[in-house]
Amino acid sequence: MKRKILFVTPHLPDEQSGHAGSVLIYREIEKLNQDYDVTLVSLCTRSELSHLNRLSHCSQVLPVIPRKRFKNIAVSKTWNFILEIWNWLRFFLRNEPYWISKYYFPHFAEELTQLNKSNDIDIAIFESSIMAQYVHNVKAKIKIVREHEIPFKMIEEYQNRTRSFFQRKYWKFQHQKWIRYFENIYKHFDKIVTLTDEDKSVLSQIVKSDKITTMPPGIVINPLTKPSKIQNSLFFMGAFNRRANRVALNNFIGNIFPKILEKLPDTELWIIGNKPPARFTKTPPDGVNFIGFIDEIEEFLEKGSVFIAPILVGSGLKMKILHAMARALPVVTTKVGSEGISAQNEKDLIIAKDDDAFINGIVSLLSNEKKRAKMGKNARKFVQNMHSVEADTTRWIDLIEQLCRE
Repeated sequence: MKRKILFVTPHLPDEQSGHAGSVLIYREIEKLNQDYDVTLVSLCTRSELSHLNRLSHCSQVLPVIPRKRFKNIAVSKTWNFILEIWNWLRFFLRNEPYWISKYYFPHFAEELTQLNKSNDIDIAIFESSIMAQYVHNVKAKIKIVREHEIPFKMIEEYQNRTRSFFQRKYWKFQHQKWIRYFENIYKHFDKIVTLTDEDKSVLSQIVKSDKITTMPPGIVINPLTKPSKIQNSLFFMGAFNRRANRVALNNFIGNIFPKILEKLPDTELWIIGNKPPARFTKTPPDGVNFIGFIDEIEEFLEKGSVFIAPILVGSGLKMKILHAMARALPVVTTKVGSEGISAQNEKDLIIAKDDDAFINGIVSLLSNEKKRAKMGKNARKFVQNMHSVEADTTRWIDLIEQLCRE
């Protein structure tokens, strides 16, 4: 009889999602369901319900819509506003971070509780700290939480970067709440999975390191399509509801891109992603193009000359870098951006230590077509060897079987 695995996720896994975590989980479930009996319980939006047919490889899928929907728009907005106020009150009055309050839904907890009555779960996998709060609603022999990023690590960086006294106090308050939350919630898990060794090192400060393991994620690597290139193009990709992406773009456009234009005036920056900062989209700087969300992102990435990831703050592994490398697109990033990617600097990608090094890395690639082609080829080979879905699935199976034997 197959072992029963339960996935608890904050977004409905979907291979066509714009959310990197959702794509990752979708592919893992698809592969793991060949050897295990996989059940998925996920928060989802109403629009995501139309994608349920793509999860037919799951033994059981239980999507839960988190919020009520009202026909009257004014009533709906008022209700959502009340919920937002309630989340902030929970944040200030209870010993939990804001995002934990925001993602707690009693009917979701009840769905998990009811599932236990009809299923004997062997392994429960909770995706991220915001879903770890539901650990008390699940009875499983083995409980695993995977941290895609470490919130208090990023908050500490924001706290160090801000000049505002009040913002520093706010970030410090958030940081303390996250530390207490992690200290309490991790007691209930058998294993904590991180995507990078850097994140494992950070978590080791609050939990025993032998409870933590690093498992690099995998991606699907399709054949190259080889479309026509957009000459002298820099591609930046990111979801702009994430502060780290806004910080990165602000610094790049403000401090780096103008200096690149001084050396290579024909360079163009192409920005992929929904809702970029309004101050740029209203009057785009010279050479900057905003193109929004793209469904067929793989083929479009191949059109670029260089992919940039000027990440200054962050945690976890940047999946967009792996996707760019898989399309044989040379990458220039930072030390933060390269966390979890064991590629060789100056061979598989360029890791810049500061703004000047970032500029030099981009100019060296744009000025040398042979160097771009060679680095792109090396990058794709690296991802094929280290970050395939097959390698990722094997790591999961090895971990699950090891925990079951113990």
